[in-house]
Order: sequence, then C-alpha cells, then structure tokens
Amino acid sequence: MKRGLLYLYAVQGANYLFPLLTLPYLSRVLGPEGFGLLAVGQSLAMYLQIVTDYGFSLAGVREVARHRPDRGRLAQIFASVLGAKALLLLPASLLALLAYLLLPALRGQVEVALSALFWAAAWGLSPVWFFQGLERMAEVAFLEVLTRGLATLGVFLLVQEPGQAYLPLLLNGLGALVATALGTLWA
Repeated sequence: MKRGLLYLYAVQGANYLFPLLTLPYLSRVLGPEGFGLLAVGQSLAMYLQIVTDYGFSLAGVREVARHRPDRGRLAQIFASVLGAKALLLLPASLLALLAYLLLPALRGQVEVALSALFWAAAWGLSPVWFFQGLERMAEVAFLEVLTRGLATLGVFLLVQEPGQAYLPLLLNGLGALVATALGTLWA
C-alpha cells in the first residue's frame, strides 16, 4: 500500500510540475491571443474527455478489482470498456464539430478543434483504469509521467511562434497516444 501511495504522489506531482514548467514558456511564446486560444482548446479537450470516459474510470476499476483472479473475465471487461469508449468517440467528435462551428474563439481554428479531439481520444482510450483495478500503480505512474514528460519536452522543442496554439494540444495527444499504446500492450 505504501508503494502504491508513493506512485500516486509521483503522478500528482507530475500533474502539477509539468504544467508549471510550460505555462510561463507558452504564455510568452504564444502571446495573449494564442494563449487564450490554447486555453479554449484545452477546455474543449477536457469536456470531450468527460464524454469518452463516461464514468468508466470508476466503474471499470471496480469491475477489474472485483474479478482480478479471473483472467478471462478481465479480458472481457477490458474489451467491453475499450469498445464502449471507442463508440463514445462518435458523440465526442460531434461535440468537437459543434464547438468549432458555434464557438467564436474556434472559428477558423480547425487545427485547435482537431487537436483537442485527438488529445481527448488518445487519453480517453488509455487503459490506466485497468491497471488501477489490478493495483499495479507502478504502471499507472509510468504511463502518466511518460505522457506528461513527452508533451512537455515537445512543447519546449517545437512551439516557437504565436500561431502554434494547437501544437501543445497535439503534443499532449501524441504523448497520450504513446502511453495508451504501451498500456494496451501491457494489458
């Protein structure tokens, strides 16, 4: 239990540290308009993540913990949750399209809307919930820190001008995609 708590503290620390590192850089490089557009894109990504998650991060963890010894049932739970999350990408895509069409801040910013959707999809399909149910917190911590670390590194290396407000969203999505692919292979 102590080890699991240590891993969770590491994840929470990474969740605070990486944004604190990138915030001053992005606000300077993107300027007020670009930084505001990034904030709108991040908000959209978070709302889309809520749609794709649909409570599976709680219900899925509970089911995995309940059926931990039964590998066949675990495979069934894993496939069911990922299938449902994939289906939920359809309404999330529709919401992204509506946001693009209806929000004045996103008009003409198709890269921001698509990057937000990509980030939400990549993170929404993450199997972190599965490892939490199995109480394999080392894997959870590794995936979370890897995602944040890759995105942060990419921000410092690639975001260079105000017109690249979509790039941090895309980089977060790429980091999440790498972590999701690794986690799915491990599962």
